[in-house]
Amino acid sequence: MIFWDRRFKLQKRASAHQARSWSAAFTSQSHRRRALATWTTDAWRIEWAIGGRTFGPRPVRVAAGAIASTAVIVCCGSADAAQQPVPQISFVRGDSVFVASRAGTAVKAILRPPRLRKSDLYSYSYSDPAWSRSGSLAVTRIESPQAGGHDYAEVLVVRPRRPRRLLLGCGANEDDEPSWAPDGRRVADAGGVLGPICVVRVSDGRLIPITTPPSFAFTDETPAWSPDGQTIAFARYDDDTGSSRIFLIRPDGKAQKQLTQVDSYNPSWSPDGHRIVFDDRGDLYVINADGSDLQRLTSAPQKEFDPAWSPTGRIIAFVRRGAIWTLDLHTHRQRLLVRHATQPAWKTG
Repeated sequence: MIFWDRRFKLQKRASAHQARSWSAAFTSQSHRRRALATWTTDAWRIEWAIGGRTFGPRPVRVAAGAIASTAVIVCCGSADAAQQPVPQISFVRGDSVFVASRAGTAVKAILRPPRLRKSDLYSYSYSDPAWSRSGSLAVTRIESPQAGGHDYAEVLVVRPRRPRRLLLGCGANEDDEPSWAPDGRRVADAGGVLGPICVVRVSDGRLIPITTPPSFAFTDETPAWSPDGQTIAFARYDDDTGSSRIFLIRPDGKAQKQLTQVDSYNPSWSPDGHRIVFDDRGDLYVINADGSDLQRLTSAPQKEFDPAWSPTGRIIAFVRRGAIWTLDLHTHRQRLLVRHATQPAWKTG
């Protein structure tokens, strides 16, 4: 759909790099000069530039299928693009999983543990949300004995519109940090302390350990499946040195290789599969999937961690001081999104 108003004629602009983002090319009817307009991160305003000058952001008013003659109204993209689901952000607050709009509004709980009773032997909490492209949710459920003792962790899959939960696991009752394969048929998860990374088939729970920590001092954690399904990134933590490195491996457990030479945790893939963002438990970095072109993204005095690359490729969500922030890779602007929240995960299904 193409819309225009009295000041600007909006034309569709498409490129391989921005295939999944909404943008527009403005032609000023008064100055006959062309400019690129982009959405702000809250998805309700647009910004544009003409001749080196930046204008906006201005509110967007949508009038589908009509010509608006009042204000700057809307934007761009084809009808198919307009019908694509708008990404949401899910996160953990306390013992529950919540979801919000990508503007940080319309927050609602989607998974809460049962209310604790005096007769209950265990209390429960949820963490590590991960979404498949079809909208299935995988989480870690933690069981904590009321009388004290060791916690147990297991990975659950919650089907959309179906309350039945499927138990997955890599063994040792310490399974956590699930990551969906793009086909939605498999989940990679971490086996906890001394455990490997496993690939689990959702249909029947069949699992395959794909990594082998070199000694008892190492723990493999935070698996992240590449968008093409061909590679899994994970962090290998060395308890002796207190440091971690990111490795890549195929889902069949072959072709393992070390990606980073610096302290690195929590890998997250770009939507095109060309780059990986990670943290060093202080700042955010990005590196090419072949190990080249390491770049530092943030340098704030506060610790920043748990990056999550958005499906549009433009925004990276991360945690800072117990809240979720976003980093716009085009403008380099940082924005507070949701307070009292950790473990961001994007949802598009």
